[in-house]
Amino acid sequence: MENQEDKLKKENHGNGSDKKSFQLVFWLLAAKIGFILILAGLAVWLIYSVHSAGDRNQAAVRFGKVLGSGFTETGDRLWIASESGIVSYRGGSWKKEMAAQIPAGTQIVPVKNGYLQFEGNGTAEEKNDNGKLIRSISLSKKWIGGIWGADASAHAFYHVSTDGGNLMLNYSVDGGKNWSTSTLKAVKGNVLMLAVYPEKANVFAIATTKGLFVTQDGGAHFQGYLNDQAVSSVSFGSGPNLSLLAGTYGSDTALYTILPAHQKTINLEMGTVEGDRLVQISQSLKHAGEAAVLTESGDVYLTRNSGENWIILAQNGRGLSGAK
Repeated sequence: MENQEDKLKKENHGNGSDKKSFQLVFWLLAAKIGFILILAGLAVWLIYSVHSAGDRNQAAVRFGKVLGSGFTETGDRLWIASESGIVSYRGGSWKKEMAAQIPAGTQIVPVKNGYLQFEGNGTAEEKNDNGKLIRSISLSKKWIGGIWGADASAHAFYHVSTDGGNLMLNYSVDGGKNWSTSTLKAVKGNVLMLAVYPEKANVFAIATTKGLFVTQDGGAHFQGYLNDQAVSSVSFGSGPNLSLLAGTYGSDTALYTILPAHQKTINLEMGTVEGDRLVQISQSLKHAGEAAVLTESGDVYLTRNSGENWIILAQNGRGLSGAK
Protein backbone atom coordinates (compact mmCIF):
# COMPACT_ATOMS: atom_id res chain seq x y z
CA MET A 1 0.00 0.00 0.00
CA GLU A 2 1.26 3.39 -0.99
CA ASN A 3 1.29 5.90 1.71
CA GLN A 4 -0.30 9.31 1.29
CA GLU A 5 3.02 11.06 0.74
CA ASP A 6 3.96 8.86 -2.25
CA LYS A 7 0.57 9.48 -3.87
CA LEU A 8 1.02 13.25 -3.57
CA LYS A 9 4.48 13.05 -5.18
CA LYS A 10 3.12 11.10 -8.16
CA GLU A 11 0.23 13.51 -8.61
CA ASN A 12 2.57 16.51 -8.50
CA HIS A 13 4.94 14.87 -11.01
CA GLY A 14 2.05 14.17 -13.39
CA ASN A 15 0.75 17.67 -13.10
CA GLY A 16 4.25 19.06 -13.89
CA SER A 17 4.57 16.90 -17.01
CA ASP A 18 1.15 18.00 -18.23
CA LYS A 19 2.09 21.65 -17.63
CA LYS A 20 5.34 21.31 -19.59
CA SER A 21 3.53 19.57 -22.47
CA PHE A 22 0.95 22.34 -22.55
CA GLN A 23 3.66 25.02 -22.61
CA LEU A 24 5.46 23.22 -25.45
CA VAL A 25 2.27 22.99 -27.52
CA PHE A 26 1.50 26.66 -26.80
CA TRP A 27 4.89 27.91 -27.95
CA LEU A 28 4.87 25.69 -31.04
CA LEU A 29 1.45 27.08 -31.94
CA ALA A 30 2.61 30.65 -31.27
CA ALA A 31 5.70 30.13 -33.43
CA LYS A 32 3.55 28.74 -36.23
CA ILE A 33 1.19 31.70 -36.05
CA GLY A 34 4.15 34.11 -36.01
CA PHE A 35 5.68 32.41 -39.03
CA ILE A 36 2.38 32.64 -40.90
CA LEU A 37 2.11 36.35 -40.03
CA ILE A 38 5.65 36.98 -41.26
CA LEU A 39 4.89 35.20 -44.55
CA ALA A 40 1.70 37.20 -44.91
CA GLY A 41 3.60 40.44 -44.27
CA LEU A 42 6.23 39.54 -46.84
CA ALA A 43 3.51 38.74 -49.37
CA VAL A 44 1.80 42.09 -48.78
CA TRP A 45 5.14 43.92 -49.06
CA LEU A 46 5.98 42.08 -52.29
CA ILE A 47 2.60 42.89 -53.84
CA TYR A 48 2.95 46.54 -52.81
CA SER A 49 6.47 46.76 -54.22
CA VAL A 50 5.46 45.28 -57.56
CA HIS A 51 2.41 47.54 -57.71
CA SER A 52 4.49 50.62 -56.85
CA ALA A 53 7.10 49.71 -59.42
CA GLY A 54 4.38 49.31 -62.00
CA ASP A 55 2.96 52.70 -61.11
CA ARG A 56 6.40 54.27 -61.39
CA ASN A 57 6.97 52.67 -64.77
CA GLN A 58 3.59 53.84 -66.01
CA ALA A 59 4.28 57.37 -64.75
CA ALA A 60 7.85 57.47 -66.08
CA VAL A 61 8.49 60.19 -68.64
CA ARG A 62 9.74 58.77 -71.91
CA PHE A 63 11.00 60.33 -75.13
CA GLY A 64 11.70 59.05 -78.63
CA LYS A 65 14.42 59.81 -81.15
CA VAL A 66 16.05 63.07 -80.07
CA LEU A 67 15.77 66.00 -82.48
CA GLY A 68 17.17 68.76 -80.29
CA SER A 69 17.76 69.91 -76.72
CA GLY A 70 18.66 72.95 -74.67
CA PHE A 71 18.52 74.76 -71.34
CA THR A 72 15.99 77.48 -70.59
CA GLU A 73 17.31 81.05 -70.46
CA THR A 74 16.99 81.00 -66.66
CA GLY A 75 19.02 77.79 -66.53
CA ASP A 76 16.54 75.97 -64.30
CA ARG A 77 15.35 73.37 -66.83
CA LEU A 78 16.73 71.09 -69.50
CA TRP A 79 14.30 70.37 -72.34
CA ILE A 80 14.46 67.63 -74.95
CA ALA A 81 12.54 67.65 -78.23
CA SER A 82 11.98 64.23 -79.77
CA GLU A 83 9.68 62.66 -82.33
CA SER A 84 7.28 61.86 -79.45
CA GLY A 85 7.07 65.46 -78.18
CA ILE A 86 8.89 67.60 -75.62
CA VAL A 87 9.98 66.61 -72.12
CA SER A 88 11.85 68.60 -69.49
CA TYR A 89 14.02 67.91 -66.46
CA ARG A 90 14.31 70.10 -63.36
CA GLY A 91 15.56 69.38 -59.85
CA GLY A 92 15.34 65.60 -60.03
CA SER A 93 11.96 65.42 -61.80
CA TRP A 94 10.91 64.84 -65.39
CA LYS A 95 7.80 66.32 -66.99
CA LYS A 96 5.98 65.85 -70.29
CA GLU A 97 5.66 69.36 -71.73
CA MET A 98 4.09 68.59 -75.10
CA ALA A 99 2.69 65.28 -76.28
CA ALA A 100 2.18 66.26 -79.93
CA GLN A 101 4.52 64.37 -82.23
CA ILE A 102 7.22 66.25 -84.12
CA PRO A 103 7.67 65.04 -87.73
CA ALA A 104 10.74 62.98 -88.51
CA GLY A 105 13.41 65.03 -90.27
CA THR A 106 12.53 68.21 -88.38
CA GLN A 107 15.56 70.14 -87.16
CA ILE A 108 15.40 71.69 -83.69
CA VAL A 109 17.84 74.50 -82.87
CA PRO A 110 17.93 75.88 -79.28
CA VAL A 111 17.65 79.66 -78.72
CA LYS A 112 17.14 81.84 -75.64
CA ASN A 113 13.34 81.87 -75.82
CA GLY A 114 13.05 78.16 -76.61
CA TYR A 115 13.88 76.73 -80.01
CA LEU A 116 13.60 77.10 -83.76
CA GLN A 117 11.80 74.31 -85.58
CA PHE A 118 12.92 73.95 -89.19
CA GLU A 119 10.47 71.89 -91.24
CA GLY A 120 11.29 69.99 -94.40
CA ASN A 121 8.97 72.21 -96.46
CA GLY A 122 11.04 75.39 -96.31
CA THR A 123 9.36 76.98 -93.29
CA ALA A 124 10.49 77.60 -89.74
CA GLU A 125 8.82 78.42 -86.45
CA GLU A 126 10.16 79.89 -83.25
CA LYS A 127 8.58 78.26 -80.19
CA ASN A 128 9.05 78.46 -76.44
CA ASP A 129 10.43 75.46 -74.58
CA ASN A 130 6.86 74.23 -73.96
CA GLY A 131 6.23 74.02 -77.70
CA LYS A 132 3.98 77.10 -78.00
CA LEU A 133 4.36 79.16 -81.18
CA ILE A 134 6.11 82.54 -80.91
CA ARG A 135 6.42 83.39 -84.63
CA SER A 136 6.59 81.87 -88.11
CA ILE A 137 9.54 82.46 -90.45
CA SER A 138 9.38 82.18 -94.24
CA LEU A 139 12.37 80.52 -95.89
CA SER A 140 13.30 79.77 -99.46
CA LYS A 141 12.13 76.33 -100.57
CA LYS A 142 15.44 75.86 -102.38
CA TRP A 143 16.98 75.38 -98.94
CA ILE A 144 14.99 72.25 -98.15
CA GLY A 145 17.37 69.78 -96.55
CA GLY A 146 20.84 70.73 -95.37
CA ILE A 147 21.80 71.68 -91.82
CA TRP A 148 20.52 74.71 -89.89
CA GLY A 149 21.97 76.81 -87.07
CA ALA A 150 21.05 80.05 -85.31
CA ASP A 151 22.38 82.41 -82.68
CA ALA A 152 20.82 82.58 -79.21
CA SER A 153 18.65 85.59 -80.07
CA ALA A 154 17.18 83.83 -83.14
CA HIS A 155 18.30 86.80 -85.22
CA ALA A 156 21.11 85.23 -87.28
CA PHE A 157 20.40 82.08 -89.30
CA TYR A 158 22.89 79.78 -91.03
CA HIS A 159 22.14 77.03 -93.52
CA VAL A 160 24.76 74.67 -94.96
CA SER A 161 24.03 72.46 -97.97
CA THR A 162 25.75 70.85 -100.94
CA ASP A 163 25.23 72.24 -104.43
CA GLY A 164 26.97 70.60 -107.37
CA GLY A 165 29.67 69.17 -105.15
CA ASN A 166 30.32 72.51 -103.44
CA LEU A 167 29.51 73.19 -99.81
CA MET A 168 27.36 76.33 -99.67
CA LEU A 169 26.58 78.63 -96.75
CA ASN A 170 23.35 80.65 -96.84
CA TYR A 171 23.00 83.11 -93.99
CA SER A 172 20.91 86.00 -92.70
CA VAL A 173 21.85 88.39 -89.90
CA ASP A 174 18.55 90.28 -89.79
CA GLY A 175 16.08 87.63 -88.72
CA GLY A 176 15.63 86.10 -92.17
CA LYS A 177 14.73 89.26 -94.13
CA ASN A 178 17.85 89.30 -96.32
CA TRP A 179 20.15 86.44 -97.24
CA SER A 180 23.70 86.03 -98.54
CA THR A 181 25.51 83.01 -99.98
CA SER A 182 29.14 81.91 -99.93
CA THR A 183 31.16 78.79 -100.73
CA LEU A 184 32.87 76.94 -97.88
CA LYS A 185 36.06 75.66 -99.50
CA ALA A 186 37.93 75.06 -96.24
CA VAL A 187 35.33 72.70 -94.75
CA LYS A 188 35.84 69.01 -95.54
CA GLY A 189 33.51 66.02 -95.18
CA ASN A 190 29.75 65.63 -94.88
CA VAL A 191 28.13 68.17 -92.56
CA LEU A 192 26.47 66.65 -89.47
CA MET A 193 25.78 69.66 -87.24
CA LEU A 194 26.15 73.45 -87.04
CA ALA A 195 26.44 75.49 -83.83
CA VAL A 196 26.57 79.28 -83.34
CA TYR A 197 28.37 81.09 -80.51
CA PRO A 198 25.70 82.70 -78.29
CA GLU A 199 27.85 85.80 -77.65
CA LYS A 200 28.70 86.64 -81.27
CA ALA A 201 26.70 85.59 -84.34
CA ASN A 202 29.60 85.50 -86.82
CA VAL A 203 31.36 82.83 -84.76
CA PHE A 204 30.11 79.34 -85.58
CA ALA A 205 31.30 75.75 -85.89
CA ILE A 206 30.56 73.06 -88.45
CA ALA A 207 30.85 69.40 -87.42
CA THR A 208 31.53 66.97 -90.27
CA THR A 209 32.69 63.44 -90.93
CA LYS A 210 36.22 64.86 -91.33
CA GLY A 211 36.52 67.00 -88.22
CA LEU A 212 35.35 70.21 -86.58
CA PHE A 213 35.73 73.56 -88.36
CA VAL A 214 35.45 76.81 -86.38
CA THR A 215 35.19 80.31 -87.86
CA GLN A 216 35.36 83.63 -86.03
CA ASP A 217 34.74 85.86 -89.06
CA GLY A 218 31.46 84.63 -90.51
CA GLY A 219 32.96 81.84 -92.60
CA ALA A 220 35.81 83.69 -94.33
CA HIS A 221 38.39 81.56 -92.51
CA PHE A 222 38.18 78.30 -90.55
CA GLN A 223 40.37 76.59 -87.99
CA GLY A 224 40.22 72.78 -88.00
CA TYR A 225 40.09 70.50 -84.95
CA LEU A 226 39.76 66.73 -84.46
CA ASN A 227 41.09 66.20 -87.97
CA ASP A 228 39.78 63.17 -89.88
CA GLN A 229 37.44 62.26 -87.02
CA ALA A 230 33.67 62.10 -87.42
CA VAL A 231 32.15 64.79 -85.17
CA SER A 232 28.49 64.03 -84.50
CA SER A 233 27.64 66.90 -82.14
CA VAL A 234 28.96 70.28 -81.08
CA SER A 235 27.92 73.12 -78.77
CA PHE A 236 29.35 76.47 -77.66
CA GLY A 237 29.68 77.49 -74.05
CA SER A 238 28.56 80.93 -72.91
CA GLY A 239 30.78 83.73 -71.63
CA PRO A 240 33.54 85.85 -73.18
CA ASN A 241 36.09 83.03 -73.38
CA LEU A 242 35.37 80.97 -76.49
CA SER A 243 34.99 77.24 -75.78
CA LEU A 244 33.16 74.30 -77.32
CA LEU A 245 32.17 70.75 -76.48
CA ALA A 246 32.35 68.27 -79.35
CA GLY A 247 31.53 64.58 -79.57
CA THR A 248 33.23 62.15 -81.95
CA TYR A 249 32.20 58.67 -82.97
CA GLY A 250 33.77 55.70 -84.70
CA SER A 251 35.39 52.75 -82.96
CA ASP A 252 34.79 54.63 -79.68
CA THR A 253 32.76 57.68 -78.69
CA ALA A 254 34.67 60.57 -77.13
CA LEU A 255 33.85 64.02 -75.77
CA TYR A 256 36.25 66.93 -76.12
CA THR A 257 36.60 70.49 -74.87
CA ILE A 258 37.90 72.83 -77.58
CA LEU A 259 39.67 76.08 -76.61
CA PRO A 260 40.33 78.04 -79.85
CA ALA A 261 42.27 80.86 -78.15
CA HIS A 262 44.87 78.31 -77.02
CA GLN A 263 44.52 75.92 -79.99
CA LYS A 264 43.82 73.26 -77.38
CA THR A 265 41.78 70.05 -77.50
CA ILE A 266 41.06 68.21 -74.22
CA ASN A 267 39.63 64.69 -74.05
CA LEU A 268 37.16 64.58 -71.15
CA GLU A 269 37.51 60.77 -70.84
CA MET A 270 33.78 60.12 -70.63
CA GLY A 271 34.03 56.33 -70.55
CA THR A 272 30.33 55.77 -69.79
CA VAL A 273 29.30 56.61 -73.36
CA GLU A 274 31.88 54.58 -75.25
CA GLY A 275 30.24 52.94 -78.24
CA ASP A 276 27.08 55.07 -77.98
CA ARG A 277 27.02 57.97 -80.45
CA LEU A 278 26.54 61.47 -79.03
CA VAL A 279 23.68 63.18 -80.88
CA GLN A 280 23.18 66.36 -78.84
CA ILE A 281 25.27 68.52 -76.52
CA SER A 282 23.56 71.39 -74.69
CA GLN A 283 25.28 74.00 -72.55
CA SER A 284 23.58 76.34 -70.10
CA LEU A 285 23.68 80.06 -70.91
CA LYS A 286 23.12 80.82 -67.23
CA HIS A 287 25.48 78.48 -65.38
CA ALA A 288 29.03 78.16 -66.70
CA GLY A 289 30.28 74.58 -66.76
CA GLU A 290 26.80 73.02 -66.84
CA ALA A 291 26.12 70.81 -69.85
CA ALA A 292 23.97 67.87 -70.91
CA VAL A 293 25.03 65.13 -73.31
CA LEU A 294 22.45 62.98 -75.11
CA THR A 295 23.24 59.68 -76.82
CA GLU A 296 21.68 57.88 -79.74
CA SER A 297 20.23 55.19 -77.45
CA GLY A 298 18.42 57.79 -75.32
CA ASP A 299 20.80 58.20 -72.38
CA VAL A 300 21.20 61.68 -70.87
CA TYR A 301 24.21 62.76 -68.78
CA LEU A 302 24.59 66.04 -66.87
CA THR A 303 27.69 67.81 -65.58
CA ARG A 304 27.86 70.99 -63.51
CA ASN A 305 31.65 71.25 -63.35
CA SER A 306 32.79 71.21 -66.99
CA GLY A 307 32.91 67.44 -67.27
CA GLU A 308 34.77 66.49 -64.10
CA ASN A 309 31.74 64.58 -62.80
CA TRP A 310 28.62 63.31 -64.53
CA ILE A 311 25.23 62.08 -63.34
CA ILE A 312 22.84 60.07 -65.47
CA LEU A 313 19.38 61.58 -65.92
CA ALA A 314 17.83 59.14 -68.39
CA GLN A 315 18.42 55.68 -69.83
CA ASN A 316 17.07 54.33 -73.10
CA GLY A 317 14.71 57.26 -73.49
CA ARG A 318 13.28 56.97 -69.97
CA GLY A 319 13.74 59.73 -67.39
CA LEU A 320 15.15 58.66 -64.03
CA SER A 321 13.32 60.43 -61.21
CA GLY A 322 15.41 61.56 -58.26
CA ALA A 323 18.64 62.03 -60.23
CA LYS A 324 20.13 65.41 -59.30
